[in-house]
Amino acid sequence: MKMVLLVISVLLGSALPLSAQAFTDEFNAGRINESEWTVSRGKAPQDGLFDPANLDLSKGLLSLRVTQSHGSNGIVSSVGEIVSRRLFGYGTYEFTMRMGSSSETPDGPGKPASGSVSAGFSYVNNSQTEIDIEYTGNEPGNVHLTTWINPHPEKNPTEKESDASTMAGLAESFHTYGYVWYPGRVEWYLDGKLIAVHKKNVPTVPAHIILNHWGTNSNNWGGTATVGTRYMYVKKVKFTPWEGHK
Repeated sequence: MKMVLLVISVLLGSALPLSAQAFTDEFNAGRINESEWTVSRGKAPQDGLFDPANLDLSKGLLSLRVTQSHGSNGIVSSVGEIVSRRLFGYGTYEFTMRMGSSSETPDGPGKPASGSVSAGFSYVNNSQTEIDIEYTGNEPGNVHLTTWINPHPEKNPTEKESDASTMAGLAESFHTYGYVWYPGRVEWYLDGKLIAVHKKNVPTVPAHIILNHWGTNSNNWGGTATVGTRYMYVKKVKFTPWEGHK
């Protein structure tokens, strides 16, 4: 995810404590646990706006909404994001998610549409560490897996390794996406099946866990905008530390 979208996580940066403990959130308390998460507000990519109103926990899980509409200067996207307060390092990351679709309920019928990205990932300090699971509305058969490293974040150079795994129905039902981050290696899983291994450009710096659903209006990444609303659903986020760091 090569973009400046996470101003809040850059500002929080390494001032936050590193977690060497297991962490799980099933988003079933009816509200965001603000001791663990920061809700993003303000500027988002591509003329978007992070708005807490786009988060909904009334259905026993987390919904992140994207709404795209015509503004005075073109398409405007109202979007949602949460960022972990703690930093997490080597270990196993699991995200049980239904990627962005038109379904207004977690298990209802709905289809993806061009103009949005659904994501669960690790990020800190201008991609000093970035490990992405991303789903783009204009490529409904793919989930994109990318490992970024930026050894000199103040200069903005980044290096990456990417794969795309093909699977139908990622926006029609829940799946468990995961990666295991080791020193020098990231293993990627979809519903418990190993789908990719990255051994190049593997980051080393602990990072925030981030969930977001944001709008695009591009001929490339994410696709051109579709006026209307889409919903991304998250049942669970889980982190288990690598035993070498316990």
